[in-house]
Amino acid sequence: MLKISAIIGKRVVSLQSAEIEGVVLDVVFDERLSKTKMLKVLNEEGDEMSERFVQLRFVKNLDADALAVMNPSSLKPFWQIDALGAKNPINSECFNQDGIFLGRVRDVQLGDGGAVAMIEIEKDGEKKELKPNMILNRSEGVLIINDTGKKMVIKKTPSQKGVAIPSGIVEQKVAISDEGKISVPQRVIVEKEPEPEFQPNHFKYLLDKLLKKDIVDSNGKVILFEGTKVGFDEISIAKKGGKLVHLALNVE
Repeated sequence: MLKISAIIGKRVVSLQSAEIEGVVLDVVFDERLSKTKMLKVLNEEGDEMSERFVQLRFVKNLDADALAVMNPSSLKPFWQIDALGAKNPINSECFNQDGIFLGRVRDVQLGDGGAVAMIEIEKDGEKKELKPNMILNRSEGVLIINDTGKKMVIKKTPSQKGVAIPSGIVEQKVAISDEGKISVPQRVIVEKEPEPEFQPNHFKYLLDKLLKKDIVDSNGKVILFEGTKVGFDEISIAKKGGKLVHLALNVE
């Protein structure tokens, strides 16, 4: 069965342009953690780093050596696509309904169509598998698990809903004169939103993995050595050296 750990680090190749579009650095799930929604792809060119997202329906075969998409337009920046969803749960802490610590998420098994089949957790070297329908609630870094075998529901406080105007969009109103003439603004200016700020915590699924080879910067200097255990400091060092992709490709 295909696992998330086997997808992260794979290269994405465009069949139309015959070019490598980047490397998978994360997986976005639906809000219920029941299926994968899209892949986050990172491309590093020199000091520049860009993130794009591709929906699973555009990927030919998740089991292949590289993930093939038909053309580069399948990959879109976050401000052009609904990239909202549950973050990758790997390394999240799991507690049951009584607050007992069950372990940390180590991997996620996928079934047909990217559906989540099992969530693998580990505590003190002992591994267990949880079905996704056992998740009572979640946040970034924590899963609440129902291990009673009975149906449970957590009532949530309803949040205030409203329609937010995306940043960069100039709101203009239609004006009606005394003569009944309607004045419509000639244009609405939409500016591109800035790229999200780099946060090492977004790459927590790389934590505790070991480097398989030295990571060398553009000047030939070794910035991370083979056998190093990856922590937040190592992720930041790789980012500063423009080698996040190399880090993701060379851990186990």
